[in-house]
Amino acid sequence: MPKSRVLIVDDSSEMVQAISKYLTAHGFDTAIATSGDDALEEVRATPPDAIITDLRMDGLDGLDVLEIVRKEYPDMPVVIMTAFGSVESAVEATHRGAFHYLVKPFKLAALRAILETAVGDSLRRPQVPMSEPPAPGAPATPVAASFSASEDPFVSIARAALPLREVESRYTSAVLRSVGGNKTRAAEILGVDPSTLYRRERRNESS
Repeated sequence: MPKSRVLIVDDSSEMVQAISKYLTAHGFDTAIATSGDDALEEVRATPPDAIITDLRMDGLDGLDVLEIVRKEYPDMPVVIMTAFGSVESAVEATHRGAFHYLVKPFKLAALRAILETAVGDSLRRPQVPMSEPPAPGAPATPVAASFSASEDPFVSIARAALPLREVESRYTSAVLRSVGGNKTRAAEILGVDPSTLYRRERRNESS
């Protein structure tokens, strides 16, 4: 069975090498790019099964890469990662069609689980550029549909037409439920410290 191929995009060579080494050790083929322009060149030359890209880069950033890839390869999963996590940027990335959103630092095992889900869905649908006609009768399946709300509540919550404060509140509650109320684990998943999570809970209770 051929290995799934993942393109890793980050302007930090140390980051792309670390992720590449980990994914290769866990059965993936990888390609790397250290700029948005290089990433698009790689995608067009040899389309990967999935992309993980940093959000903030000089020149074309992660959202630019996401937007262009979604236009040219609408079924190709794109995972956004960033050290500057916020509800606003997460919602924007999700609205633009990101498969998932990770805040640095994240556990590489979590990234691997996301990519395994992403490429599992991607490999069932060959990547065909929009410039080529789709196969007869082929349905247009949105990438985000591969994650159900039960698998990742953020996707369905972020896509709803809700104020950002409500998105944050609902997602925090969903994560807490998913870990049985374990606040330490929930804070880790949310990318915040426990004291920040506590303040969010108090604010949500009072609103």
